Amino acid sequence: MAADLAAQEQIGQRLQESLARLRRDIDRVELWAGALEVFSQPIPDYEPGHDHQLMPKNSPAKFSRPM
Repeated sequence: MAADLAAQEQIGQRLQESLARLRRDIDRVELWAGALEVFSQPIPDYEPGHDHQLMPKNSPAKFSRPM
């Protein structure tokens, strides 16, 4: 009987370890699926405002700030 209990405990422990590995693998799959979804979208258009554009040193500033 003691051998049966030890075997059952060992089987239960291995099952718990397998489930823990499965949960980690599922978390990784969800992470990579989310990343793939985001990176499969086109990059949105970007048009910076004049406040963030750099001007060459030798040219005068040709814009004024709106008030």
